[in-house]
Amino acid sequence: MVESPLPREVVELLNAVVSQRSGLWFLERGPLETVAIRYGVHPSVVDSAREWLTTPERRMAVARALWEARKRRGARSAAPADPDPPPAAQGKTAEELIREVSSSRFGEEFLLSAPAETVAVLFGVHPFVVSKARDLLYERGFKQPLEEP
Repeated sequence: MVESPLPREVVELLNAVVSQRSGLWFLERGPLETVAIRYGVHPSVVDSAREWLTTPERRMAVARALWEARKRRGARSAAPADPDPPPAAQGKTAEELIREVSSSRFGEEFLLSAPAETVAVLFGVHPFVVSKARDLLYERGFKQPLEEP
């Protein structure tokens, strides 16, 4: 049985996934609402994309779509960039969040491993800022939270 093509909204989501460092890992394992917020889509679109990752055949369709998105993206940027946060979220910067978390009783490990919504609420920032701060810490050599083998 041949799978139907990926839904348009899933393809658009995959185009956004390609443009960010955390990419497919975050799409698959990130908290549903956080993924939806980060990519600016409804949670049902994230669910639909995740459904396409459940079988090898469907996963191949996703892999083809990601490959095409990367080819279209080309060499526009050596390092993928996160989208700009919405205007309402442009208070505290990622660097300020890192400094604040580092000097708190929680530390960087909390910033990297706690649900983004928890960090955002606790430190009064938008999840976009948490995501940006995590990317900065990864660039500085911090490891991503436990990935399943």
